[in-house]
Amino acid sequence: MKRKCEKIINFGKLKKLTSFTLGSDNTKNCVEALKVVAKHFKEQIDDLLHKVQTKDNLENLLINSPCIVISEDDKGTNYHVAIEKELINNGTTDFVSAFQQCYAMYYICNMQYPKSLSCTFEFVQRYYMKTHPDQGTKSKIFSASKKKVIALMKKLTENEG
Repeated sequence: MKRKCEKIINFGKLKKLTSFTLGSDNTKNCVEALKVVAKHFKEQIDDLLHKVQTKDNLENLLINSPCIVISEDDKGTNYHVAIEKELINNGTTDFVSAFQQCYAMYYICNMQYPKSLSCTFEFVQRYYMKTHPDQGTKSKIFSASKKKVIALMKKLTENEG
């Protein structure tokens, strides 16, 4: 996953989608890669990542779909998964783990990806999870998102050098 995040960030720099400098912090790299993907598709990453003062401060969440709630305390950054303004896990300091749990909730609850992040989730499904269904998708706008996602995957492959 680390290599794929680096590839996405380098692509984002090439396309002027980010000025982020890769570092040794895998969490920051993964978050930035996700932001680059959403920005490439002109989607709203804020519908997935929600910073709050405390993990109990969820009344301002505007989305009912699975999302990641980010809170900070004296021990560091914590990532919780929430659905319908309710936390469903105890939290983790590992962003990738929180994202995997959030992503899995779309399948466990048989939910469609939010329209505002349809291409981003479709990309994650195909690029990271290697799930390429012949039929059906969790995306609400399947044919358009599939074409966009495949085009980005092709560009990433072409930029391998």
